[in-house]
Amino acid sequence: MRQSGAVMVYFMLQLQWNSTLLEMKRIMLSVTLSIPAVEGTLNLLRSCSKSSTVKRVIFTSSISTLTAKDRAGKWRKVVDETCQTPIDHVWNTKPSGWIYVLCKRLTEEAAFKYAKDSGINLISVVTTTVAGAFLTSSVPSSIQVLLSPITGDTKLFSILSAVNARMGSIALVHIEDICDAHIFLMEQARAEGRYICCAHSCEMSQLINHLAEEYPCSNIIQS
Repeated sequence: MRQSGAVMVYFMLQLQWNSTLLEMKRIMLSVTLSIPAVEGTLNLLRSCSKSSTVKRVIFTSSISTLTAKDRAGKWRKVVDETCQTPIDHVWNTKPSGWIYVLCKRLTEEAAFKYAKDSGINLISVVTTTVAGAFLTSSVPSSIQVLLSPITGDTKLFSILSAVNARMGSIALVHIEDICDAHIFLMEQARAEGRYICCAHSCEMSQLINHLAEEYPCSNIIQS
C-alpha cells in the first residue's frame, strides 16, 4: 500500500522587527519555551515527529544569529555557521532589533535540541539580509531595513547600523538564491547542520553610496 503524506517540510517563522512595549515585557518575563515563537516551532516539529512520512525539515534562520566578533569583542578573521551571537550578550546589551535576534536564537536552539532528542533530520538555512521581488501585500522587513537610508526611517536605520556593527559589513542575498538554497539542501542527502546563504557582502558606506546613486533625489541618511 502506498503511504501518502508530506515527506519534507520547509519552515519559515515570520517575526517583525518592531515590537510593542507589551511584547517586550512578555519576552522579558518569559522563560525560553514560553516564548510564542519557540512554542510554535516546537509544535510544528512535534507534528513532524508524529508523522510517518516527514524525512527532513528545513528551518529558515537569520544572519541575526551570527556575529563577526568574539567574546572579547575582537573581529574574527573568518565568519562561519559556528559564530553564533551569544544569548547572554543579547540580553545584556539589547542592541537595536534585539527582540528579533533573541527570538531567532532561542527558536533555532530549541529546534535543534528537539530534533536531536527526537531523531528529526533538521537543517537550518542562515539567510543574510534578503532583497528582491516579493509577493506580499506589504514590503518585507528586510527590504524596509535595506532602504532605510533613503526612506528616512531612523528606527529601521538603527537596525541596519546594528547589523553592520555586529558583522562589520552588510551581507546580502537575493530571494531567488534563498529559494534555491532551500531546495538544494532538501535534496542533498548528506546535508546537515547549518548553512549560511550569502551572495555578496559590502561595507555600510558602499550600500549608502549605491542607494544615493540610484535615488539621487532622496534625503539619504549617512550615519
